[in-house]
Amino acid sequence: NGDSGLFRKGDIAIDLGAAPGGWSVYASKKIGPSGKLVAVDLLPLDQKTMHYLENDESMADFYFARADFNSFMTKEFISEAISDGSDDELQCQADVIMSDMAANFTGNKSTDALRTLSLCENALQFAAGTSCFDPPASKPQKHDKESAPKSWQDVGLLRVGGSFLCKYFQCGKENERMLLDTAENRFEEVRILKPMASRK
Repeated sequence: NGDSGLFRKGDIAIDLGAAPGGWSVYASKKIGPSGKLVAVDLLPLDQKTMHYLENDESMADFYFARADFNSFMTKEFISEAISDGSDDELQCQADVIMSDMAANFTGNKSTDALRTLSLCENALQFAAGTSCFDPPASKPQKHDKESAPKSWQDVGLLRVGGSFLCKYFQCGKENERMLLDTAENRFEEVRILKPMASRK
């Protein structure tokens, strides 16, 4: 029930897999009118929820794209929405990126879990940069002009110190290892939360 301080007033937040819109409403209330929320889903948001997010003055500045997150154009839309016209896209990053994306269920629990885990990995790469799954460098990297980040894809859309939240279904430690190891390498703290409804 608690977000453990995930959202703050004035934050920029990105909601991936936003439909029907419950998380977007919650986040928008938390970050308030001085904040910004960009939401994406293949499905439409609930009509009343959409109207509330777009028109209530107590809510964050809101952008929504009914689109495939994995599309390059969708990711560019998100980047442009949070940049607010700034020429320096590397300085325009989100405070929170959350993913509630899930693959269309096939009925096979293992397959469905693995496909949803893949979406989490894509979301983490979106947040932390294209090289986030590369092994940590054993030696300090030289930062010359050629190696310097050239676009937001290189560094990800999540600011340093920001928070990343994703939902996945248990599918075996070996399958989950890459996601969890990368998160531990990229973030100061990693928590795994299991909803009460799924506990045994």
